[in-house]
Amino acid sequence: RQISLYPGDRRMWDFLRGALDECLAKHDVCKATQESAWYPQRLLHLRWGRDPEKILRLVETNEQRPTSRYITLSHCWGDSLPLCTTLESLDEHRQGIIWAKLPRVFQDCLTTSHELGVQYVWIDSLCIIQNLNSDWARNSRSMDRIYENSLLTIAALSSRDGSIPFLGLDALGKKRQLFQEVDLAKCGPLPSKFRLMARRFRQTPDFSDQPLERRAWAWQERYLSTRMIDFHEDEVIWQCNSGVNRESYGQMQPVGTYGLRNRLNKREKKTLKSWRQRVEDYSKRNLTLWSDRLPALAGLASRYSEALRSQYLAGLWLSDLPKSLGWTRARNHRQTLHEKYSLQSSPNNGVPSWSWASIASHVEWKNVDHGLELGHCIDIKRVDCRPSTENEFGAVCEGSYLELTGRIVDAEMEADITGWAVVRHPSLHPQMVQLDCQIIEDATSSPEGPKSLLTGSLRRAVPSDMHKTEVGTRSKGPVSCLFLFTDPPFHYQGACVLVLGKRNGKSAVYQRLATGQTRIGYDTDVESGSVEKSGVSNHQEGLGKWSNWKEWFGDAEIRTIRII
Repeated sequence: RQISLYPGDRRMWDFLRGALDECLAKHDVCKATQESAWYPQRLLHLRWGRDPEKILRLVETNEQRPTSRYITLSHCWGDSLPLCTTLESLDEHRQGIIWAKLPRVFQDCLTTSHELGVQYVWIDSLCIIQNLNSDWARNSRSMDRIYENSLLTIAALSSRDGSIPFLGLDALGKKRQLFQEVDLAKCGPLPSKFRLMARRFRQTPDFSDQPLERRAWAWQERYLSTRMIDFHEDEVIWQCNSGVNRESYGQMQPVGTYGLRNRLNKREKKTLKSWRQRVEDYSKRNLTLWSDRLPALAGLASRYSEALRSQYLAGLWLSDLPKSLGWTRARNHRQTLHEKYSLQSSPNNGVPSWSWASIASHVEWKNVDHGLELGHCIDIKRVDCRPSTENEFGAVCEGSYLELTGRIVDAEMEADITGWAVVRHPSLHPQMVQLDCQIIEDATSSPEGPKSLLTGSLRRAVPSDMHKTEVGTRSKGPVSCLFLFTDPPFHYQGACVLVLGKRNGKSAVYQRLATGQTRIGYDTDVESGSVEKSGVSNHQEGLGKWSNWKEWFGDAEIRTIRII
């Protein structure tokens, strides 16, 4: 099927109107998930006319009840702030927003809304008061309802910021493939009535290289939306809870057909396991402000809270402890040499170190979902983790902690910035562990020791420390190893160990630094003292044998500690 000559021509609008009409008429699954009478606190009211001064204005929905459904926008803010509503501009935006002041992405969103016959639009930067923390927290708490109850979400996939349009001739992507006539003269004499039109067909449009798909906020927006129009640089794609459709195909297909799918199964049962899977996927995305690591997931957390009925703890659930504490920083086996030496520092975003949200990396749970019962080796004594705003699923108060009792062994850890480290005890076999992020020591270099070997207590590096960490730098200092749980899948017996560093010399107060897990997938040579990766095992062999960890904790001291 021929696609539109350019994004925004008559053929494209006919395709989108048809897909929307079919969904509204036939897809009971899509209608069942929505509260059509619910509206966000504010919406943009589009009044298409001749007066550019008053084409758009911000309305409070409790004062002016909308007369139709609304559309949401998922977009990249980019390096510069788009047009925003602030306390200072709130009254002005209520009076009217001049079209010429709107970024191109906003203009294209409003054009799409108009073509689909919708008068109301929700755009985050304009419908949330950006310099009022309470308003921002309240709206981020409601993201699940904002996106799920909108008529549809417009996804500006290929626009890296508000200045890059997704409609019009200047939005044509280099990969857009139209039908072209094939020269049949080379095939010999043919009747003149024969013509052949062809174009390249990509079975699966590549979403991974689109700017919006790298944005953490957009991940939640896609998951929560009932219907979505993807403005891909190849073509326009329709997705809803019932199926998918491509402009080049023209018929609704079940999820999964031709490689197209809602990348998240929104109808799946919400369990602790599926939450961890969602977090693993979400954590691959980037944020401009890492303090948004939890708020950007708040809408989804709110929805899971209804199903799990458990206390939410900075990205984890109380009913999933201690299992969920066994997260690790995911390691990309295809890293280049440069990437290998680019372990990130902690973003210092106010999230406690025991939460996956405290690091700026992709995370995963390696050994907790094999279907067998884990042997828990700690007791949770007390949890203090309170939200710092009105959004109970957003940012948390500084100093949030877990207090627990378990088997602890004091040791020494030596680490470099490749992400691996070795923990040693004088009478025990050394073990390889994986760092959560860059680790440095609090003290300065020892003048008596080699320049590459530092001595002192260890802590997570923060952005202001980056100038101190160079390739070849190695940190060495005291740590404590906490036995978290045993892991017996596939007739092996394994373990998960947390490596902790004492904070500010305080007794029994620690920060998480690394994890030690058997069966994580690497063969290592710790006898030589090397912290280099020596090979990848296809059978997920251990970092260290279970028998070695067992020796570590066989006669370990039972202590009560606090992790912040």
